[in-house]
Amino acid sequence: MNRRILTFALVLLLVGAGTVSAFTISGSVTGGQAGLTLKWVVGIPTTLDTVYFTPVVPVFNTYALTGVQEGGYLLFAFQDLNLNIVPDLDEPRGFYGGTPPQVLMVSSDTTGINIALLPPENGGFTGVVSYSGDQRGATVISAFDNPSFTGTPRGAGAVLDTSGVGNYVAMVDTFGVYYAYAFMDLNLNFTHDADEPFGIYGGETPLPINVQPLNFPDNVDITLTDPSATPPLPHALPQNLSLISVYPNPFNSAATITFTLGTASPVELIAYDLLGREARRIKAGVLSAGEHRATLNGDALPSGVYLVRLRAGTETAVTKALLLR
Repeated sequence: MNRRILTFALVLLLVGAGTVSAFTISGSVTGGQAGLTLKWVVGIPTTLDTVYFTPVVPVFNTYALTGVQEGGYLLFAFQDLNLNIVPDLDEPRGFYGGTPPQVLMVSSDTTGINIALLPPENGGFTGVVSYSGDQRGATVISAFDNPSFTGTPRGAGAVLDTSGVGNYVAMVDTFGVYYAYAFMDLNLNFTHDADEPFGIYGGETPLPINVQPLNFPDNVDITLTDPSATPPLPHALPQNLSLISVYPNPFNSAATITFTLGTASPVELIAYDLLGREARRIKAGVLSAGEHRATLNGDALPSGVYLVRLRAGTETAVTKALLLR
């Protein structure tokens, strides 16, 4: 089966001697298929400005990711069954922290960061993102189970090249039919904002992507265009409400959520983890028309991405908040 595969940039961040501290992340990788097939660990900083890549030592199943700079990281491991040094959708894989993954904060050498590989029981799709504008930033691909792009995203991928051009792999949480759009995350808040380039697979009429055990679509190509040249996304917020901002984002203790209601409405504001579990009920009740603020308290919540859903009457808006400790 032919399919485009994300080509990871096997480039270590160059460090000026004596100017920037570099650290090591180490641990073990367990699970996967029996045998001596090589495993790899990938470290992706939350800034999405580079990629760290290292093999796992066979038999001992240990790794050491060196030259890492201070900051937050997502750690991903996979077993390279076909020896092409990139993660394929039918290969065992896993994130540090499990599902959803955790963000690892690094400010010194960090040990005991273990990752368990899981069977690839969900799959995904691949494609190419194109862009010819002047903006620069990491591109995020979001997968939904409906063409209106409402509710919680069911999968995601990314293009790490800041030009907005490149291959990507998007992983989804179950087999089924999906719809995808991509946006250039200029302010690194993991949320599409009105001034950011975006594109939809299929254009104005989103096309379905059928992900099944023996079918990982490989031609889900998306072209980004600047918002000045295109109509709003189909998931643009309803006229009665708008989820304006989560600030600060990322946050480490509490964030302020600002939203506006066009008319007085019963409101429910809830933060969910990436598995769809309720993490924090923020606000509920009938609110007047106008601007409102609420506080998302991160106490006792693990680091990671949370989906903040605002429901006002029959209308819903969703945004993301990144908690870093």
